[in-house]
Amino acid sequence: TREGHDKVVRQVLDKLKCVGMTLNREKTEFSKTNIKYLGHYLSPEGISVDPEKVSSILKMQPPENVKDLQRFNGMVNFLAKFIPEKAKIMAPISVLLQD
Repeated sequence: TREGHDKVVRQVLDKLKCVGMTLNREKTEFSKTNIKYLGHYLSPEGISVDPEKVSSILKMQPPENVKDLQRFNGMVNFLAKFIPEKAKIMAPISVLLQD
């Protein structure tokens, strides 16, 4: 309920105040059912991938050197939990990145 939510928010804000912490008003939102957090979307249905992350991978230029390949690999690893059989798909790249 809205009342329950507001009560919990007040409790959290009181606890933060007790330990000397504050929230940035411009970065804080309340009463949301869906939020973007650390590159993921959180909702009552669960966690899903941020479409902007997928778009940035799809728009990448093909890697031209090891650093580019490492960057691509890192971006894919960030989304690994959303990619079925990620290890199998990325195996050729993993081979290229081995010393």
